[in-house]
Amino acid sequence: MRVCSYELLCDVTLPGNVICTASLKAGTVSAGKYFYVDVSDSGSTSPASIKNLRFVATAQDGATWKITGKGGMFRQPAVSTINTSAASQFFNKTKAHEDVHVSEWETLAAGVPKYFNEDTFYDRIKGFTANTKDKLLNKVVEEYNKYFAEQSAAFEVQFGKTRALEKRAYHAEYDIEPKGVRERSDTWIETEYPE
Repeated sequence: MRVCSYELLCDVTLPGNVICTASLKAGTVSAGKYFYVDVSDSGSTSPASIKNLRFVATAQDGATWKITGKGGMFRQPAVSTINTSAASQFFNKTKAHEDVHVSEWETLAAGVPKYFNEDTFYDRIKGFTANTKDKLLNKVVEEYNKYFAEQSAAFEVQFGKTRALEKRAYHAEYDIEPKGVRERSDTWIETEYPE
């Protein structure tokens, strides 16, 4: 979770309808009053993945267990969670940020998801056999661990490491109101997300 502090110039109404006007004259640093507001504007994106690996369809053929179909295995698309209140002026900024991450994970190749495609993964495991169902399912999980590493590496090759991902996501926020707040410099991003 990120908690960010912003310097805002504004009119603030205090109890008793007392209004404090904070103004800053152009070209001065010390003019005006500053009000500090902490804003919890966090969000996160869970990457795409394959779920229910142990629920692939299996059958025993004599002493051999084999995979007979996808069963309950499925692709879970990338999902964003926005922890900023929908009533907050920062909600749309946070959503724009997380939407960038979702769109990267949901990249299509030939009309189907490029990353963590369940058909591609199923093609890798459909010929697996073992002498017990548990051993067969363990093979599926082991293969998924390899597949996960390969998919994550391919994603990084296409989109970069965390620093590059966050630069694109923060830059997507800049044209969203309120403009001029929560705009992160590339230097800040590089410090916050070292490679």
